[in-house]
Amino acid sequence: MPGGGFAVVADLVSTLAMRAEDEAKRARVQLSTTQDEVGVAVGAVGQVDGALETILARCAEAADLMRGIADDNAALATAIGEIKGAVHQLDGIAQQNAAMVEQTLGAAASLAQRIAALAGHAGAFRHDRRERDVRVAFDRRANGARRAQGAPALAAPGTLVRLTDRAAGPLVSA
Repeated sequence: MPGGGFAVVADLVSTLAMRAEDEAKRARVQLSTTQDEVGVAVGAVGQVDGALETILARCAEAADLMRGIADDNAALATAIGEIKGAVHQLDGIAQQNAAMVEQTLGAAASLAQRIAALAGHAGAFRHDRRERDVRVAFDRRANGARRAQGAPALAAPGTLVRLTDRAAGPLVSA
């Protein structure tokens, strides 16, 4: 059968063509699906790119804030150092003042003891209630100064003054 072989071949070619057409349809569907997925992927890449740009911008802002904080910390450290120096100076002054107070208290106590001793010595003198003339020294510090009301006038150098009894009148008269 010479014509039968051609029919078999034609049938095989027709079957192959149908299979090729089915495979082409599947390929077109897969290609369409792949194109849709590529479009979705491109959109996702765009979103990721935008997110990365936002992250980079925020990182730059954070870096600027950190530089500002570092500068503020440096200024604060300088101010604290100056305050520390001032406090150290105040502490030294306070210690000096405390030492001066102690010295002043010691001097005042010593002076009080001397005054008490002088008062004791002055009490040992007898007063015979007679008037006497006594030469007094001139006080140059009071030269030209006003004297307090009721205070005795200062005598000129070599002037004789009269000491009298307390009950009878002032001890010093010019």
